[in-house]
Amino acid sequence: MEEGEYEGVLKNAMNFTNGCQVEGDYLEFGVSWGNTFIAAFRNAQRFGLKEMRFFAFDSFQGLPEIRGNAAAGPCHYHEGQYACTADEFQRRISQ
Repeated sequence: MEEGEYEGVLKNAMNFTNGCQVEGDYLEFGVSWGNTFIAAFRNAQRFGLKEMRFFAFDSFQGLPEIRGNAAAGPCHYHEGQYACTADEFQRRISQ
């Protein structure tokens, strides 16, 4: 998904959440460099979802070894892809 696409999806999701007065938090699993996480936070702020808390989960090691059926076929992913250090993630979301 292109960066603009997921930002649009998150904009629509946060707008819907605000309009329907849905309460809750945002959890993201596999945050990598934080692009989607940052876009979610900015859109939540844009729509006044000030009570929403944000939780990021990641090993920061990237993808595991590709094995089994996935390794046998045409795989566009590789071990370590999407790796980012926790420090780099923190730096990016703090900007």
